[in-house]
Amino acid sequence: MESIYHQNATTTHRIRKEIQDSEESIAALAKRISLNPKTVTKWRARDTTADKKSGPRDPHSGRPVPHGRTDHLRVSAHDTIAAS
Repeated sequence: MESIYHQNATTTHRIRKEIQDSEESIAALAKRISLNPKTVTKWRARDTTADKKSGPRDPHSGRPVPHGRTDHLRVSAHDTIAAS
């Protein structure tokens, strides 16, 4: 049994190669291997059978993490009600 490479992967390298080498129509091939036609189209357009990176493109692009004490940022439920 071939392994699935990440939790969202629906294909293996063998299936991807089969998709790229097949001359069947997209609809027929998708039906035969139980994939969405968009998945077949995507793998036909690629030059490789390797996965693309699925994480963030820039790991530092998220919200900045505060350093030091953050308890002064907490708001009590009473303050929230009083402000409205």
